[in-house]
Amino acid sequence: MKKGLGLLLAFLLLWAVFLPGTAEDGFEEEEVDIEDLEDLPESVDIGDPLWDFPVALEDMNPEYIVLANKHYLLAEDYVPGDLVKVPSDPKKGGIKWAGSGTDGKLKGWYLRADCAQALCDMNAVMREIDGFQTMYLKSAYRSWGKQNTMYRNRLKKNKGKDDGWVSMAGASDHQTGLGCDVIPYNWTKKSGMNEKMLQEEECQWMAAHCQEYGFIIRYPSDKKEITEINAEPWHLRYVGIPAATYIMEHGLCLEEFVQELQTAIEHYVAQGGDPAKVEAFVQKPTDGDRESTALLRTVRDGTGNRCLRRQKRKGRNEMDGMALAVQEARKALDEGEVPVGAVLTRGGEVLWADHNRREQLHDPTAHAEMLCLRHGAEKLGDWRLQDCTLYVTLEPCPMCAGAMVMSRVGKCVFGVPDPEKGCCGSVYDLPADPALGSPGTWEQAADPGECRSLLQAYFQKRRTEK
Repeated sequence: MKKGLGLLLAFLLLWAVFLPGTAEDGFEEEEVDIEDLEDLPESVDIGDPLWDFPVALEDMNPEYIVLANKHYLLAEDYVPGDLVKVPSDPKKGGIKWAGSGTDGKLKGWYLRADCAQALCDMNAVMREIDGFQTMYLKSAYRSWGKQNTMYRNRLKKNKGKDDGWVSMAGASDHQTGLGCDVIPYNWTKKSGMNEKMLQEEECQWMAAHCQEYGFIIRYPSDKKEITEINAEPWHLRYVGIPAATYIMEHGLCLEEFVQELQTAIEHYVAQGGDPAKVEAFVQKPTDGDRESTALLRTVRDGTGNRCLRRQKRKGRNEMDGMALAVQEARKALDEGEVPVGAVLTRGGEVLWADHNRREQLHDPTAHAEMLCLRHGAEKLGDWRLQDCTLYVTLEPCPMCAGAMVMSRVGKCVFGVPDPEKGCCGSVYDLPADPALGSPGTWEQAADPGECRSLLQAYFQKRRTEK
């Protein structure tokens, strides 16, 4: 009887909720013609939910973000397929030339079509700015043969020494047809170019606005150790507006962007994403980096193994791990969380990467480090993490430091110290407490990157909102 009464009450409740309103209630019942629904799409494309990267795949052209440097050499027969001659008359939408630009059968300066158009569009805007000098295109596409001749001549001049001003054939950004040198008029009469050109207002404007046209400054002054090329404020590289905006707003060079992209690809495939969608974006080094070759196989066969590429230069592993942690911290900032990111690795493999989620999860323990430890241990099937390294952008708090000691993390590298709650030396050195017997090593990163600036941006925003 009670059961029947309960069902009756439930039915009456549902009937009351879904009862069509009357005109007296302020509602009007609207008839819908079923034929009107036939024009609706069967599904709505909201993008691939597994792609977790600030720039969408459909907003990038894989050919426009290709690397050309000592470790990613272009083939001798590489020639861009859509080279066009850059118009040289500014009055007709072009840009003045400095030099003849002769390269074999090519007479004049050539660039890939989209790059050439973007350069002319940017120059047209610069021509309208009062006080700006006329800009000149000094160099554009170079063939493998021309680059090889230039490099050999440079070596001969410097008695065999590579001074970082001319790249070897295959390593030059100019060979992509997307790199170009753009200089103000008063530098056209000088015998050489150097970093002092950055003092020119025109070059400062390019550095501030080039991304609006799809360009980046290819060789920034603060990225010499990564690009292995001297600073060139005149060298623009076309990558497309979405990628350029992300790169310039976050102070990256192209090498760092490609590294972040490769990590995102690894994560995407590991989460079950379609390898065919990202295969064109995978970039394979040409200097014998076996782990990157393994990444290419991973994307093609869909095994889903995630790994950070191990670099040969001292300290580069640390840079890679911290770069990924910084990427996670940026996500936290975008989501309104305190911008702290972390990544747990073992033997070069990324076990887990995450960021603060306390506000999202309503969980006081959802710090970036805790999430990495929890999911990393789950993936390994073992709570003991003595062979693992944890990279985190901010010195761990008592909770996280304690969890790392209890999980026996082999090494922790943090970006910036926390003078208020840091327990790896700032407020208290928990790992060094002999009573706990921590087996791991804990250290501050040599290059914390954006760790501090992200936190400053977050708390500055908080102060202005109050």
